[in-house]
Amino acid sequence: MKENYLLQQLLEATKTCNVSVAGFSLPDENKFTFWIQDTDIELPSLHDGEFIIYPFFVGGNFPIISIKPQWIIADNDEVPEHIKKKLLNLSTKQPEYWTSLIDNIPEATEKTDFLLQVNEIKHQISLGNIEKAMLSAVRILPRSEKKIANILYDLRKNYPKAFISYTSTPIHGTWIGATPEIFLYQHDKKIETVSLAGTKTLELQNNWSEKEKHEQALVTQYIQEVFQKYPIDKIEIQGPEYYSVGPLIHLRTLFRINLQERPERTMMTNLVRELHPTPAVGGYPKTESLKLIEQLEKHKRSYYAGFLGPINLNTTSLFVNLRCASLNKNVVIFYSGAGITAGSDPLSEWEETGHKAASISKYF
Repeated sequence: MKENYLLQQLLEATKTCNVSVAGFSLPDENKFTFWIQDTDIELPSLHDGEFIIYPFFVGGNFPIISIKPQWIIADNDEVPEHIKKKLLNLSTKQPEYWTSLIDNIPEATEKTDFLLQVNEIKHQISLGNIEKAMLSAVRILPRSEKKIANILYDLRKNYPKAFISYTSTPIHGTWIGATPEIFLYQHDKKIETVSLAGTKTLELQNNWSEKEKHEQALVTQYIQEVFQKYPIDKIEIQGPEYYSVGPLIHLRTLFRINLQERPERTMMTNLVRELHPTPAVGGYPKTESLKLIEQLEKHKRSYYAGFLGPINLNTTSLFVNLRCASLNKNVVIFYSGAGITAGSDPLSEWEETGHKAASISKYF
């Protein structure tokens, strides 16, 4: 893509060209694929595939977004001819990518507010109302002149195990992410998912406390409870184990599941709705923790901690939208979070959100 000037230009000009784009690179895949949907012309999608962008809270101002591609191109493929003409005929003014129509720029999270919120969650835990809630924070930085294509390739180079994504639509705006967390992978009768919770910097990787272990165990327990409702032939659980992504390391448990038969679309839809959000990004129990999150957080999560990815006829590859940022015209909005349990130290949790945000903000 670094040699493909027109593709680089397209990523910066989705609004000018009136197209929606989903670009992605799967874990351990050293390439990008771009799914392009053009609303200026009426063409059928190339196949039954779609790229899903799912919000944290469904409903209201944040709909589920589906990009159904009319073109699929890889890094150095030719840009479709009529889009090429649009790009070549652009005026000399700076082209524009989509910025969100549904959400104003949130305010950056204040440290004092975050610490108070952590203490309120711990208070609710002490009352027995919940066991865990994931609290998120927003950090905002000026938009640099660095090309989007170069940001994507820097993320790919430095996070080979992550799902790198670029999505741009007139509804949700433009987002870039490098998430370490599989939400759901399905091929034929096989399903994979992970319980990923607990975070340390590499320097502190030998200092895991009961807090992190408990946090991770809650997520694992929840996933097991969900899958018990489905016709499983075999389930393999591996972990918890250490899982490093760039400068951070997590506790991860891997689930490999064989179903008795290939799931129908309805079953996959129900499974996804039950799993989301897992306690890793929501809390436990689910309903009570989500209510508390809505009460405490001053910003809307929008598509942060939702999930996204391509769905094909026989394969679903969905990832939790973490380590992500929303691009505005002049600023970049970075979202990050920390799991709060009874053993949480408020200052340490605030620092964790900073480490997570910095893990991608340094590439912008």
